[in-house]
Amino acid sequence: MSEPSNVRDPGIAVLRPTGRLDASNLRELRSSLSASLQHPPARVLLDLAEVEFIDSTALGALALIARDVRAAAGEIAICGARENVRRVFEITQLHRVIDLFDDQESARLGLA
Repeated sequence: MSEPSNVRDPGIAVLRPTGRLDASNLRELRSSLSASLQHPPARVLLDLAEVEFIDSTALGALALIARDVRAAAGEIAICGARENVRRVFEITQLHRVIDLFDDQESARLGLA
């Protein structure tokens, strides 16, 4: 995974990781998310359109990140996940913890 791009839209931090999300690169994602939590209320959008693979370590980390964002009175959502990545969220029921949206526009509306 390359360094996730971190764009601060009006009130929403948009993170765009690429490639694989797994144990080898979670530190970069956590670092970007930590920066987002410094600007309460944190509203975080993970655009996974360029993520090809996600493993169980990353899923667990995302669940913990969602907990931390909500503890900071924030919100988190995911958009643009490819079918194989979306399926992993559904199989593990993580889509019940973090809302999944098809695209950024609908995710932004969901975070509003």
